[in-house]
Amino acid sequence: MADQMKKTPLLLAGILLASVTTLTGCNQYLSRDEGITTFAGEALAANEAISVVDTWPDDFDDTNIPTDGKRQTAAIKRYRNPDLGASGGGQSSNTTK
Repeated sequence: MADQMKKTPLLLAGILLASVTTLTGCNQYLSRDEGITTFAGEALAANEAISVVDTWPDDFDDTNIPTDGKRQTAAIKRYRNPDLGASGGGQSSNTTK
């Protein structure tokens, strides 16, 4: 009889723990939410974002710029020193000194 008295509180604690754990799973059904389900998400916002018109041109991220280094160097020199004029300093000229 003494063994049974020692097991009773442990058994009650186990039953209480099992029932609390089981009822915790029902919490999502008892909560009051505005959507159809609690996991509905932002479907309207996602559909709106998908249907936005893409304003960027198709090749906006193309980093392959077709030019050569001499031409770029001459353009930078003309930009930094406008007194050079159209000769650019980097272009070869046909004039002799």
